[in-house]
Amino acid sequence: MADRPGPFERANGGTVFLDEIGELASDSQMKLLRALQQRTVQRLGSGQETPFDVRVIAATNADLELAQRRGRFRQDLYYRLKVYELRVPPLRRRGESDLRQLAGAILEHLAARRHRPPAILAPAVWDAFARYTWPGNVRELENTLERMIVAAADDTLLTRAHMPGELRAMAERMQGSIDGGANDATSPLPSPAEARAILQRHDLNHGRAAAELGISRHQLYRLLKRREVVDSAAGRVPA
Repeated sequence: MADRPGPFERANGGTVFLDEIGELASDSQMKLLRALQQRTVQRLGSGQETPFDVRVIAATNADLELAQRRGRFRQDLYYRLKVYELRVPPLRRRGESDLRQLAGAILEHLAARRHRPPAILAPAVWDAFARYTWPGNVRELENTLERMIVAAADDTLLTRAHMPGELRAMAERMQGSIDGGANDATSPLPSPAEARAILQRHDLNHGRAAAELGISRHQLYRLLKRREVVDSAAGRVPA
């Protein structure tokens, strides 16, 4: 145990990222302050001090200024860390461009972890994402995307049907408002005629047509099959 280097030693010459620094216990705050002031660490079970040279980046959702005034965060550590402060706005205050870039990066990360191609978000999902307030910020976005991927199983197109309950209900209300009541919350799918027209516009590319319609490929196939049954019943051969 005494020979095992800690994070500051391993990052020597680089960067240490301390996430949720506001949740650090008081005894750990004292140890961190000592390490930052002396620029040395002591391995567990060893009496020898080891110097290190790192850049420290700390992040938190807590109000550290308020926490140190209330005695929950050491004032000396607060000013030791506050060399340059960068305030990042919550996700609800960022533009759609930021949201798309963040979601795209998360989807690529999840795809690499699962050894699968990155999932694609249908336009209706983007609309819902842009209107949602994201109280859990980026962590909630990542959790939502991962849940949708699990719900989609082998389908790489993520639609409203794959969204968690609150988001899906909001998206369906939005669709109902756009349609002027033509589609209710329990029947948000486009008509078979609309599906076939959009498919033809996309040169029979089912993936692009499904994305424009805001549905999965499986839903598109079911819509097209439903159209063929209607045409056959009328004595016509589908085009």
